[in-house]
Amino acid sequence: MRRNEFLFLFLLCLTFPAGAQFASVPADARSCALGGVRDYVDGSRHVSIDYRHGFMLSEMSTRSIEAAFPLGRMGSVVARYSHFGDHDYAEQQASAGYYMSLNDWLSMGVAGRYLRLGTSDGHYLPQQWLALVVAAKAALSPSLYFTGQTGTRPWDEERPWQMSIGMGYRPVNHLLALVEVESEDRLRMHCGAEYCYREHYFLRAGFSTAPLALSFGVGARFGNYSIDIAAADYQTLGITPQISLALWF
Repeated sequence: MRRNEFLFLFLLCLTFPAGAQFASVPADARSCALGGVRDYVDGSRHVSIDYRHGFMLSEMSTRSIEAAFPLGRMGSVVARYSHFGDHDYAEQQASAGYYMSLNDWLSMGVAGRYLRLGTSDGHYLPQQWLALVVAAKAALSPSLYFTGQTGTRPWDEERPWQMSIGMGYRPVNHLLALVEVESEDRLRMHCGAEYCYREHYFLRAGFSTAPLALSFGVGARFGNYSIDIAAADYQTLGITPQISLALWF
């Protein structure tokens, strides 16, 4: 990670409010370590930042920031911005959504996502799309829950829809197993497991298919703050490290 990338993370940390507690969020290093499974959290008030090194391309990396705030008695608003690329090519995504608990076991949410990509040299003209995502989470018991998501993919005329279903199961208090099947441009499976040690330390591993990627990571949570470090090993692109800092208030 270069000096200006460390500066990016440091400046974002300065914007964090004090007096918070941790909440895991989707698309972070925890998700990376769990094989790409998206483990949704509802009704949390959090801020997080992520940095992901861009495969074997030293100049390509992903930076993102996310914030969630309660709205009303049962819902929360989530906003996220991410940037991938370098000075020649860039992918920018901005999303905002509303998630609410319908009852003690079911919650749902809807979000809009704006995507823009292009090159600065003009060889590839900028293009932009607006996508819609609907997600749901059903907790049938304290140790078992299911997730589902569907969304549009306007950039792909042949496969304009994306769908996924997942399950989380906790056989014992300190172990969580996750699995997710996703249909996008092809059928993919994401699997992961997380072991918690003394409520503060986490060991994670997982894999995903199409293409095959192995992942692993660790995490530590103390009071109001958390840090998660992960890496995914892709067969053709090598190891992709990722780091996340998060808190909730």
